[in-house]
Amino acid sequence: MNTSKESSKTKKRVSRSFCIKNFTKKSITLFRLHSSSDTSSEECDDAINSVECMSLITSIPSITLESRSFFKPLEKSSSEILKLSSKPQQRRSINDQYLSSYLSPNVHNEKPIYRLVERIGFIRRNIGIKTEKIIFDSNQDGLDNRILSSKVFGKESILFICIADGIRFGCFHKDIIAPFNKCSSNEFYSKGSFIFFIKDNISVYETILKRLNKNQPNIELYYCPEKDTVFSCINAFTIKSNGDVSLSELITHSFDCKEIQNILSLTFQKSSIVCKRLLAIQFE
Repeated sequence: MNTSKESSKTKKRVSRSFCIKNFTKKSITLFRLHSSSDTSSEECDDAINSVECMSLITSIPSITLESRSFFKPLEKSSSEILKLSSKPQQRRSINDQYLSSYLSPNVHNEKPIYRLVERIGFIRRNIGIKTEKIIFDSNQDGLDNRILSSKVFGKESILFICIADGIRFGCFHKDIIAPFNKCSSNEFYSKGSFIFFIKDNISVYETILKRLNKNQPNIELYYCPEKDTVFSCINAFTIKSNGDVSLSELITHSFDCKEIQNILSLTFQKSSIVCKRLLAIQFE
């Protein structure tokens, strides 16, 4: 009895194995039951059911070349798709075109090199610089007195430039900015100092204003988050952390303002001037 059951199981496995071996990935092309005379109808039904199950699986369409291309990894990198430069960012330096784009609006579609000579070249010639670089930019560093102070600390020959609508102005500090106390205001002297104003459509040779009193401090820096003042050119102008600019009433007494008084009166009226960008440029 046991021998008969084992023989039946063996025949059943042989039949199913034969079914599986005769089926391809796309379809079942041929099926043949290999059974002896004592194979029961129940065993044949089991074999047929197995083949039907396998046939159902193979009825799923195969992946074509076109569909495979959908699953291929992207040939372009994410940086190429987003059009991001893979090159490391270079240190911020200034050339003629770069500096002129900051200081002068291209109203008449002038070439940057000509606008530089007209707008800022007089400062370069006045101080006899060789190279320059931006060490502070409020568009990246924010109007923060601590960041500004930390960027100019220990440096010399610095030009502070405030960019506002219709006018660019600032001051030059020649001497080195020595160590100063934090959480307090600090005044710094400079013998070779001046302020300048570059107003749209105004000749620039009239805009350098030299300090009359050489014993007067030139600039005032701060290192205190609670104080809303970012930078001051003493007796000239003050820039707040919200961008508001105020002109000192003592400017005409502290600087030679013979040729510039009309420009200042038209520019700094009761309506406030807003500093849109503050730059600190070191000349070397």
